[in-house]
This record gives sequence, structure tokens and C-alpha cells, in this order.
Amino acid sequence: GGRRIALELKYPKKRLLADVDGEVFELSSSGAPDLDTAAIWRDAQRVERLILDGSVEAGASLTLTNYPFWSERNSTVRSQAHEFRLWEGRRVEPGSLQWQLKNDRVGESLGFESGYRCSWRDYGGTQSFGLRYLLLQPSLRRQT
Repeated sequence: GGRRIALELKYPKKRLLADVDGEVFELSSSGAPDLDTAAIWRDAQRVERLILDGSVEAGASLTLTNYPFWSERNSTVRSQAHEFRLWEGRRVEPGSLQWQLKNDRVGESLGFESGYRCSWRDYGGTQSFGLRYLLLQPSLRRQT
């Protein structure tokens, strides 16, 4: 319909070795899950900025992964990256997420105009290999 839409894609993964109908797939780990979550939130922030400055009319950050980001067990409060976690059902209000450093210092801080809810969905059929996806879509209107 001629609308400009921004879509940020992420594919963080944990190691996987799988056989699908005789074809072997081997995924290597993408690295540090805490850094992956920060990158996912940076994408959501970037989409917000594009909407607010009028570059696009709508957008979202889409993440497909086999890493269990959706599990609150992987989200200890003592973690420096706790505020960036993506557990199922989490609500993030407008404001900012901050990376906590030692001695109560604050590291990276990301500001948001929109609120978000983490709602993970299964991806794939009977052979999903633990893949799930998350869509973070801001509810913003361009400021005129």
C-alpha cells in the first residue's frame, strides 16, 4: 500500500546439531546472550526513532532464536544485563533500560517512548528445534 515500514531482524542462537530428513544442520552459538538481548532492544529503539522522525510509518523488531530468552530463570536480578532480559510476559514501560555496572554505576542506557510486552511464539512445526520468535512493535504515532 505504499507505506514505509522498518523491520529489524535478529537471529541469536545457541549451538544446535540436527538432522532433518537426512540433511544435517549445524548452528554455532552466536555468543553472549546478554549482548544479544541488548542488541534486540537497540533495534526496537532504532525503529521508534525512525517512526518518530517520520522516516517510516510503522515498524518492529523481530527476533527468531532457539536460545531460551523467554525463561525467567535465565534472568537473575544480580545480572548486569537484567533490565535487558526478554522473559515471557515481561512488560517494559516507556522510559529507559539500564545496564548495571559494579558499585551501582550505570552503563549503557536505552530510552523508549513506547511500552512493550514480551510475548514469545513457537516457530516451526513438529521439528521446531526449540525455535521461537518475538515481535517488539512500538505503539507510536509520528509527531507532527
